[in-house]
Amino acid sequence: MTREHDPDDRRVVYARLTGRGIEIADVVAVAHFANEQRMPAELSESERRRLGRLLGKLERSLETAERTPPDPEALTAAARRDRTRSAQWSVSDC
Repeated sequence: MTREHDPDDRRVVYARLTGRGIEIADVVAVAHFANEQRMPAELSESERRRLGRLLGKLERSLETAERTPPDPEALTAAARRDRTRSAQWSVSDC
């Protein structure tokens, strides 16, 4: 990897892969994609399609959650539940 300063703004530094870095990235990518092919090997075609749909749904849900501010009441309720659980554990551990 090399670092190069932007000629117009010395505060900016660009990181670039060297030729060797590109070779390594290519080897890693091939291994990664081969592993992706092996991982669902035990799933049937319909299970793979279902998994794909579920992962897509999860991705959309995560994207929505990132754009949506947390509900203060839900956070308060969750903190209250955590404190209650923590107190229950410490009492039962005695």
